[in-house]
Amino acid sequence: MYPITSRFNDFESFRKIPHRGMDFAMEKDTPLKAIVEGRIQVIDYGNLSAGKTVVIKGEDGQTYIYGHLSEFNVKTGDYVKQGDLIGLSGNSGNVFGAGGGYHLDFSVKNEQGQFIDPAPYTEFIQNMNNPKYMESLLAETIQNASEGGFSLGNVMQQFSDGLSNLDFGSFTANLISFLLKYFPF
Repeated sequence: MYPITSRFNDFESFRKIPHRGMDFAMEKDTPLKAIVEGRIQVIDYGNLSAGKTVVIKGEDGQTYIYGHLSEFNVKTGDYVKQGDLIGLSGNSGNVFGAGGGYHLDFSVKNEQGQFIDPAPYTEFIQNMNNPKYMESLLAETIQNASEGGFSLGNVMQQFSDGLSNLDFGSFTANLISFLLKYFPF
């Protein structure tokens, strides 16, 4: 577990405005995992603000921001899935705190671009390096997919339907439809 050292809207003496995220104390170079599927934007503010920052534009329309990293493991434009390694925790940017200030500053913006309380995501952040927790998320995803009609029979039927139609345009459309339905990018 990573101790929470600052919460959403906290107004510590070193802040000019209330905190827009949550801080989790971490050892330097703790692996940071993607909380959702989405597209990556990498920003390096240098010694200012959140320093090395990874932004995930989630499939859900929200934006997830990881700040003060020591290292990036992704680049702008990459697409990640939940649980993918995106970087390592650090103390880049403008940081305060004991032991070098190593931590993760995690923030979330809603679809309108407003910062919202990231507290509902605490369990994931606290357990992103716990293999059993991550396995349970994968199992839940597989269960949800099977309840949504994902089965080998459905896959084979859609594949067969595509092959039986020799019109290349229609086959391509069916294949793209299938891929987007079961493997969203």
